[in-house]
Amino acid sequence: MSWLRRLVKSWVDRILGAGFRSIISLLEEAQLDRHYVRGGPDLHRGGLLGYYRHRGLEVASIPCTDYQRPSDDNMCEALAAFRRLPQPVLLHCSGGIDRSSPVAAYLSEHDER
Repeated sequence: MSWLRRLVKSWVDRILGAGFRSIISLLEEAQLDRHYVRGGPDLHRGGLLGYYRHRGLEVASIPCTDYQRPSDDNMCEALAAFRRLPQPVLLHCSGGIDRSSPVAAYLSEHDER
């Protein structure tokens, strides 16, 4: 097993251990393909998102362009996913700066729970 595969599996173990039940992926399709399918850690035939599902997590994929603030449509889609997914939900992008932070702020401001 490659070091990358072990790292991803360990990370998923940690998020499951922390009680997360769902993930909203904000990764672009190209990132998912590049890092988790072709030449990636060979986690699952469905790539990273398939691996999340295999491990029992509910998944919503909202591809957002890296290094850009998510669009208003992305924000609305994330809010709808957040409301329908089992809680707690983890936001996942690659850097945690340009995509997940604005989406987290939007969810915090617009969720009525």
